[in-house]
Amino acid sequence: MAKSAILATRFKRAVPIGFLLLLIVLAIQTWRFDSQQMIVPAVEPIGLPEREVLDRFAQALTIKTISESNPARVDPQAFEQFKIFLETSFPRVHECLTRRTGDDFGDERNQSLLFQWKGDDGGRQNAILLMGHYDVVPVEAESLGNWTHPPFAGDRDEQHVWGRGAIDNKAAAVGLLEAVEQLLDQTSSDDKTGRALRSLLLHFDNDWTRLRMLLVALLHRRADWAGRLGMHYAPEAAEQALVATVTALCEAVLGRLRSALGSCAPRLLELLTHAQKRLGQTTAEVVSGSLEAWSADDVPVWQEAIALLVTKKGEWRKTWNKNQGFPPEDKTEKQEIADLVTSLSQEGAELLELFEECFRLPRVNDGDPSWELVLKLSHLLPILQAQLLLVFQRENRVDYTHIALAAEQALGEDDDPTDLALRFDYQLQHILVDEFQ
Repeated sequence: MAKSAILATRFKRAVPIGFLLLLIVLAIQTWRFDSQQMIVPAVEPIGLPEREVLDRFAQALTIKTISESNPARVDPQAFEQFKIFLETSFPRVHECLTRRTGDDFGDERNQSLLFQWKGDDGGRQNAILLMGHYDVVPVEAESLGNWTHPPFAGDRDEQHVWGRGAIDNKAAAVGLLEAVEQLLDQTSSDDKTGRALRSLLLHFDNDWTRLRMLLVALLHRRADWAGRLGMHYAPEAAEQALVATVTALCEAVLGRLRSALGSCAPRLLELLTHAQKRLGQTTAEVVSGSLEAWSADDVPVWQEAIALLVTKKGEWRKTWNKNQGFPPEDKTEKQEIADLVTSLSQEGAELLELFEECFRLPRVNDGDPSWELVLKLSHLLPILQAQLLLVFQRENRVDYTHIALAAEQALGEDDDPTDLALRFDYQLQHILVDEFQ
């Protein structure tokens, strides 16, 4: 008994000490644990007709789509009224998307709505499901005195919209439809601008933020292209100028690639030709006999040649198989291309960056998807520039690029000066050019 008492006493003393040690360990681990919260950059506000959007949302809150635990107490007329409200408020959604109701699923009492927006990519992309509910919970009669505004009045002031469902969850349901409606207004027209926007959005996996960043960056550099792409009076000339500009860009990159590959280029092209023959392709034969002239037409060849050296992740390739045109029995050629990779990898990360740059070059020919995107951009950018001018007029301010472009337009070209340039003539003796950044 005495021994048992001693053990019990020691156990009682050990428990607080062990618990204290556990707390210390947990505190240390908590202090050392880094936050896993993703840091997401703030999204810049986009231009929306704010008053109209808020009016529609306030109207949605006035419709008493109240759900009850007892289905017999549900007012189906309120839900039908809300569906009519959606049809009149979001006509483009109902025009371009397929709407299904409970009737389509064999449940006429189900008030759910399913909108399907079919893509034009042949189903290659994964579907995205966006959800929100437009039904609300009942309002108890004894709680009406606690409401700052009546629950179904749809009141709003300069800062708030008041009503049952403003947070949970008509805001999400109506907000999703509002976003789709606005996007359809911009991209669903059958004119050339609408088709260009749809194609660009599809190319960017419907990531509007990425596309917007690209367009903003191009607008920032509009001094590089405005003089060419703005030739609406001669669209063929504008396209020819674009082709010439892109061709020069491609040939400049290929020139750097030629210098980087050096003596490895001929053998790399031979290995590519052999691989393509096994795969039933003949692209590499186009330039296999003329390595002196690296033209923009050769971009596809060198993109395929680079694919033999690096993976899609931009890392040096370590293995080759029949998918690249090297079956198991071709041990000699596999070793040759492995030796090429070993030799070229000594150039460091700069060569991999050059490969990536070459991969991103457009193929300047009719029918190529990347080149078609370039042509769509050439149509869209002048329109964006015109929209930017409207913003400048509204805000009563401009940027340096606008001033430079206006000066060039006012003076004209050397071989076709304007009246203003002729009036200045030799009086214009000095122009200060400031490199603004």
